[in-house]
Amino acid sequence: MWLAEGFADYLGYLEAGVPARLAARELAVDIHRDGTPTALPTSAHFDGANPRLAQAYEMSWLACRLIAATVGQQGLVRFYRNVGAHDGTAAEAMEAGLRAELRLSTAQFTQRWRRYLTEQLA
Repeated sequence: MWLAEGFADYLGYLEAGVPARLAARELAVDIHRDGTPTALPTSAHFDGANPRLAQAYEMSWLACRLIAATVGQQGLVRFYRNVGAHDGTAAEAMEAGLRAELRLSTAQFTQRWRRYLTEQLA
């Protein structure tokens, strides 16, 4: 779920020129108060009743932004398509996509993403 939502937000912000700290201001406040999230958002984070729904979208957008910064926009598009075309579970699709496009495991990507959040928002 984070990939679909983050990809949509990535496209939406692409030419907007909005700084990350402004676009992800709710997440920035949370990071300053509580520290960096330990994991990428799950489908449950996108429940409309989640009081931190905005942060789930912001985390997802920044994950896609990191992928694009690492492998380029076309690499992000390939990653998105590969994950969507995978026949396994969502976790298997994500792992396969990360390994194919970024040469990283999910755990390795999550660590890079956590550092990226700190760099962009702290």
